[in-house]
Amino acid sequence: MQIRDQIEFHNVGELAPVAHPNGLALYRYSGEAISHLSTLGQHAGACSDGVELRFVTGANWVNLTLSARSPYPWSNGANVNIFRGDILVADAFIADGATRTLKLSAPPLLSQMGPRAFEDRLFVPDLWRVSVSGATIIYHDITTGGQPIRPPRPDEKPGLRWLAYGSSITNSAPGYVHHAARHIRADVYNKGLCGACICEPETGRFLASCEDWDFATLELGVNMRGSVSNEEFEQRARGIVSELRKHSPSKPIVLITIFPTSDDFLATPDRMTEINDAFRGVLRRIHAASSDPNLYLIEGDRILTSYAGLSADLIHPSPDGHQLMGHNLASCLRAILNP
Repeated sequence: MQIRDQIEFHNVGELAPVAHPNGLALYRYSGEAISHLSTLGQHAGACSDGVELRFVTGANWVNLTLSARSPYPWSNGANVNIFRGDILVADAFIADGATRTLKLSAPPLLSQMGPRAFEDRLFVPDLWRVSVSGATIIYHDITTGGQPIRPPRPDEKPGLRWLAYGSSITNSAPGYVHHAARHIRADVYNKGLCGACICEPETGRFLASCEDWDFATLELGVNMRGSVSNEEFEQRARGIVSELRKHSPSKPIVLITIFPTSDDFLATPDRMTEINDAFRGVLRRIHAASSDPNLYLIEGDRILTSYAGLSADLIHPSPDGHQLMGHNLASCLRAILNP
């Protein structure tokens, strides 16, 4: 979490100064951590997926100026979802290289709601949340017509803080992690890395210290299939658990095995089917051999329970698949967090 101009920049590892025009790039990883990632990891670490700009103001109108830079060749800009508390107010799109001033105004009907409407709220209804994904977002300016502005207080947002690391499936915003977070009433620090979840030591050190998290999930293996041996995968997985544990001796850490993919449904299993099984076995072995009472394991097929939850590439979940996974993961996490 970073704070500038009385805005809380949630899930931001570094506010990196940008010139022409002046602004702050919202990186999910710090510049130091990004420098140790693979090329694809550097793109993902700089991308603002799951970042939120949060603030409270009594102003009737707010002008928020942002621009977008797409780190991926397949992306043409940033998606923006604007919330007032838990309520979706508007959607917007910022094209790659473009600057846009978003004009925020609270829906009049919200002010007419009684307390019962917000009994199960995660965020207070007067909290602006500007959620972004798909590109690196650059913050330029905010104006409130001279009205006061402040970041949210701890009691105005979920108290349970979830650190999520994994592949592009975890990186998805919104994805299964965000759906599960709603069910268990958690605030997500999403540090997934598209195609680049390879457990570098520097990544482990960054994750351990980047946020004041209460529990962590590690979805490991799918990005290392075919590029590292079983032994190296085990070394890397043990290493990232060790780094988190050094910083947080007793917080729950949850290992998640590879979710079902096309390789698990082949009529004739192939080499990748064997690697999936072997990597899952590595995480089971790490968990079974550990004396750590707060190290847990959840099997990927307990989360993605239907082949129909996959999209056409048969590895990434569809939107419905992410919702299914979020529901199932929330049930598993409740048993861990509230035994």
